[in-house]
Amino acid sequence: MSDFKYHRVSSRFWTDEKVIKWDDDTRLLALYLMTSPHRRTEGIFRIPKPYIAADLGWSMERLAKPFAQLLNDGFMKYDETVSVMLFPNALKYNAPENKNQAIAAARAVAELPETPLLTEFVQLAERYSERLAKQLAELFGNPQT
Repeated sequence: MSDFKYHRVSSRFWTDEKVIKWDDDTRLLALYLMTSPHRRTEGIFRIPKPYIAADLGWSMERLAKPFAQLLNDGFMKYDETVSVMLFPNALKYNAPENKNQAIAAARAVAELPETPLLTEFVQLAERYSERLAKQLAELFGNPQT
């Protein structure tokens, strides 16, 4: 799963009521984050804000407003301390399709720095992907039965 060169982005993005209300910078940032080379299919990954600004050719000042909008709308969560981003809906739409993908996703997650977002991610896996939840539990020393 981590080797995919693409991520599914629904065409419904453009008709979502939140997206319709966003300005162009916020829409562009959301699309960038969903398709960024830094993004992981499982929806949790490390991406420092300066990387985002550099990739978009924006100043940090320009990044601030749309970034805050995406946080406020629940599109994403971000741990400023370790630069980890979580897309709460990623697993709902892009759960691992087989055991090998779940193993790869769990290994990628294990490489992330400590963040409270990991606890939320595990809860999302339990809700949306039994395969991934099992791999995460085994990897973190809490095997599911």
